[in-house]
Amino acid sequence: MGKQLWRLLASVKVSVYVLFSVAFALAAGSFYLRWRPGAFPSLNELTLQQWWELHSSPDAWWLVALLVMLLLLFINTSACTLERLVALWSKRNEYSRHRFLVLLAPSMMHLFFLISLSGHALSLVDSIHQQVPIAAGRQIDCSGFSLEVGHLEAVFWNHPLVKHPLRQCTVALNIRTPSGTVEKEIRFLHPFRLGDWTFHLAANPKAPPTASPELSLILKKDPGVTLVLMGGALLALLLGWYFLQQIQTKKGSKPD
Repeated sequence: MGKQLWRLLASVKVSVYVLFSVAFALAAGSFYLRWRPGAFPSLNELTLQQWWELHSSPDAWWLVALLVMLLLLFINTSACTLERLVALWSKRNEYSRHRFLVLLAPSMMHLFFLISLSGHALSLVDSIHQQVPIAAGRQIDCSGFSLEVGHLEAVFWNHPLVKHPLRQCTVALNIRTPSGTVEKEIRFLHPFRLGDWTFHLAANPKAPPTASPELSLILKKDPGVTLVLMGGALLALLLGWYFLQQIQTKKGSKPD
């Protein structure tokens, strides 16, 4: 029974079925995003638990199916990778070091994919996303720190045909943490990171053009982003190296 279950979990056919199921759930979700535009986009700002308490309904079946399929994909990929690593390691003495590394690369790519997928799962259940309006002199209290908005300097386009003339805005922030006070400046498309938090500046695009634009500060704490970036970067680098080795092998420049 145990061997049959393992063969099933490590089956490439199961991988194909799971990937098709993931694609089907995503396709279904794209339609539900149109039907319920006020519910599903808030997944970007809430944890899965918080979102489920507020917006759960029969229309969320595709989301449940997607999460189940992604869990199965994680298990299946782990089983396939482990089985291949064990088989490859038992034959390591039959290959040169370079050839062994080339054969090992696909399994390592799968491991980096699993690391990135784990980061997404962690972000889904344990992240913080807050968007608060700001103005000069306002104080904001957050978990673990507080900040005060200092001077605000806005730059506008000087052209009568520009509908929203706000070009750039610089906001000074005084951030008080248990270890001291940090002074930072933030602008559009120039976020910064402080500890586990990232800070982004945003403006209300629907606000009427005035000398005092409607600004907000987006505060994010995402414990999974490090795993996502690390796994994705290592996967991309190893993928590039692997294809380079394949090209060189075909040209005969890298004999075993």
